[in-house]
Amino acid sequence: MLKRFCVLFMSMMLAATMLVFTGCFGGGDSDLIDRYGNVTLRFWHIFPDGDPANPTMQALINEFQEENPHIRINHTGVSFWDYFTVIANSMRDERNGPHIFMQDNITTPARAEGRMILNLSQYMNDNTVNASHFMSEDVRSITFNDNIFAMPWSINGRFLYYNADHLNASGEIPLGQPGSLAQFRRQDGTVRPPQTFAELNYYSIALTRVTRGTTTTVQQLGFDIAQGNNSLMNFVWPVGGTFFDGNGNPIVNSNAGVRQGFRNWYDVTRRIVPAGMNTGIDSGVGSPGNSYITLGVANGFTGNALDEEALFFNGQLSMMIATSEIPWKNQRLVQADRVNLGVAPIPYEGGEQNRWHHSGCFTLEVTGRFENPRLDRRIGQAAFDFVNFMMSHNVQSRLASLPGLDGWLPGRNSAYDYLIENEEDSIKSFILSEMSNRRYFDYIRGADRWWGDVTDEANAFAARNYATGRPDREDQLTHALSRAQNTIVTRIERNNR
Repeated sequence: MLKRFCVLFMSMMLAATMLVFTGCFGGGDSDLIDRYGNVTLRFWHIFPDGDPANPTMQALINEFQEENPHIRINHTGVSFWDYFTVIANSMRDERNGPHIFMQDNITTPARAEGRMILNLSQYMNDNTVNASHFMSEDVRSITFNDNIFAMPWSINGRFLYYNADHLNASGEIPLGQPGSLAQFRRQDGTVRPPQTFAELNYYSIALTRVTRGTTTTVQQLGFDIAQGNNSLMNFVWPVGGTFFDGNGNPIVNSNAGVRQGFRNWYDVTRRIVPAGMNTGIDSGVGSPGNSYITLGVANGFTGNALDEEALFFNGQLSMMIATSEIPWKNQRLVQADRVNLGVAPIPYEGGEQNRWHHSGCFTLEVTGRFENPRLDRRIGQAAFDFVNFMMSHNVQSRLASLPGLDGWLPGRNSAYDYLIENEEDSIKSFILSEMSNRRYFDYIRGADRWWGDVTDEANAFAARNYATGRPDREDQLTHALSRAQNTIVTRIERNNR
């Protein structure tokens, strides 16, 4: 009886296994190559139908297919706001999910460790794109166990932009009078941008224009952080702060630079006059970068624009931290509407070694299913060939000027040499030259979203001190740093058990 049960059990297991393999390969990945060696792949990106970049993606695919007639790429664009949710739910969908896809590099190591993406190093050689073609910070972010699992297709950075006309006008105001920046005038009569966080706060106050009556109207706001770019890191790294030691252990509550960064964050989000007007915390939003809600609704900000970049381009915002695309966006405006744009590094202190700004990266990755030894290796090779094409100097050197992608900066080194040599716009040249000073979030196993915990505590610290009117409470600061430290430690311990 036992023997019969065992035979029956083994038969059931074999049937189940056959069913699994039928589901995995019947009509799935194994059908991507035909008997003539032609491969058909699905590529997903963040440019849906109607997006100006969607036809550009098709044009690039057409170029690739002309060079590789045995490979066909079918592309699908999904709105950025839905993309990462949709792709997370489709990664393992063999029949309909993507084979090649855009991602961000924040959790590339986690996908590599989970075998969700293909090890690209196995296809690399001296004749293909390889680690030597990328900046060291990009290599660090896409590497796991000494292998490369993604390509840094497009990278960006964060910069301090300013309306030069606003600064120069304040430079004309005599010293000692409200709004004066006369002490910061250069020999040519222009006002230089702020170089420290103390100066950033000073400029912010000086450049803010408010009229008070039955209602308070902000006519010009001195400084804000553009929506989506409100990274605490830009106030910590430039003063020498770091959240982890060389072994990946959190040092949030013991690092002097992190402590100073929390103070900088408080100053930027809470102290600038008029109080609270350059932060969305008061409106319940929870973080800077949403000030248009407070400004546009609560404070009668003149003008209809409810977006920081729009306020800046409308001449109602003097300075902002925003992404590297701003000079290209400014150029797209008709001449009469363009801002007299200035750009500077985010203030850094303590030497050039702290000249950092927070960076983001859209990667190209390939499904880890192509690691399956049962699968024809030519399928994985075809996917790599497409990614290799997208990382070629030919594509990367054109990336920032392609329709719908203007301002999307390349991830390949050689493209920068070419762009800087041929760029006549001094603002764009500055942006291009500063891209080597970018920094990504550290990937910490078990706490891959640690920066959210840290930022929450920085916001809570700023809100508590603003409410009490006691901005210099070191005990409150110590408490916030300790809470952030403990939260990260707990996450790491719980998730790495």
